[in-house]
Amino acid sequence: MTPLASQNARPLQVYLDSNDFSRFGDYLAGHGKPEFGLILDELERLIASGEIECRYSYIHIVEAAPISDEAVPFAVERAHAIEHICGRRALAPYMNLPLIEAVGALTDPLSDALPRDRTRMHGRSDNGEWFPSFDVMMMEIADLIRAMIEDVGRAATEHDPNLVLNRAVRRRLKRKATPKAVEHNFRKQLPEIWPKFEERIRTEFPLSAVGSSTWRRFCIGEVSVNEVSLAIANDLSNLGEMMRWLAPSGGPNLRALPSWLRQSGERLMQGYTEHREQLDEINRRIERNLDDDDIRKLWDSRVAERRTSFGQRCVETVLRFIDDESRWIQRLGGNPNDVRSLVETHGIDVLPSQKVFTELFVSNVQKNIAPFEQRRKPARIVSDVGDIMHGLYMPFVDVMRVDGFAYQYMQAGAALTETVLVDKIEKLISTIQSILTANNAS
Repeated sequence: MTPLASQNARPLQVYLDSNDFSRFGDYLAGHGKPEFGLILDELERLIASGEIECRYSYIHIVEAAPISDEAVPFAVERAHAIEHICGRRALAPYMNLPLIEAVGALTDPLSDALPRDRTRMHGRSDNGEWFPSFDVMMMEIADLIRAMIEDVGRAATEHDPNLVLNRAVRRRLKRKATPKAVEHNFRKQLPEIWPKFEERIRTEFPLSAVGSSTWRRFCIGEVSVNEVSLAIANDLSNLGEMMRWLAPSGGPNLRALPSWLRQSGERLMQGYTEHREQLDEINRRIERNLDDDDIRKLWDSRVAERRTSFGQRCVETVLRFIDDESRWIQRLGGNPNDVRSLVETHGIDVLPSQKVFTELFVSNVQKNIAPFEQRRKPARIVSDVGDIMHGLYMPFVDVMRVDGFAYQYMQAGAALTETVLVDKIEKLISTIQSILTANNAS
């Protein structure tokens, strides 16, 4: 099946590189190059025609986020470019992709298709849901509020195990703290205690006026878990405000997102540097006995072993995630036990994103460590983690923009999904038009 086989049923799914959003952000802010404005005009025309859709991901947001307070204005420009081009069209967070794939293999009529070709379980959101759902957390908060209303004494002792309620206090609670009375008092006191509670929420999430109102109504049972989760997603999808909220001076928690990817890149760089030094030492010892061809054969003989080992680690990670996200799987319409059984039986074969992930890892190792490959400056390796994480979305999109060095090793992943990679932004429009022309002719 080609990645374009079902294009009559849906728009072409296009995934831009983070650098593209930077370039378009510069142009929209009035200080970019005119040639990027021309590309943007054509992109907008194709989007308006309904022939293509551009979507953003969790990784785009992390890469756009500011790493200093001085970088906030530039992060906001990039966020505005994402919103300008994609609107609220997003892709599921990368950690949910294998679950979507597994549930899709069980429940979707096109279970043998890539996710992008499925009628459901395709990973696409038109509501800006780029971050994992907060449903489970909100269910826990709802349970906590309900328990407090139904039994104040029990809720208090569970909160503080050292708290001792004597018989007299328990009798008084039983007589006066009926669920109806507690709920009435809670509603009455909420306006007074809300500012402190709202302040606490703002340390965890960006919070709009509408979001704050939804949270308040959730606390007194007037809105559902789904409604408050959607309110959180709406606030997270206001990308310009999100970038301001992510300013490093703002505080901890979600604001640590940008550092996660950069720290991962630094660890990869350090690991590759150490392995390369070890390999150099080994090569110095064996070069007297082996020629270049023999060294290449020796290296290639280990590729299958690396692929199998890394693929198995991916499967093990997914199995753990199935246990952690059982309620979310049920929300998708899947049975967690059936999903687990499927993955245990078929492994990585039912997880296209993890097959791509494995191939990209193996290819990246080869490019960065193999003694017969051209050496790269260690600092350049830092960005490879982001490129590999973008690559996880290949099974979910038709066209992916990939810059520079990444294009070399990401071809191996694209071959598994027949995703069209575009190595230069100047080629983007012509590539899309060629695909659309071929689709119309078929």
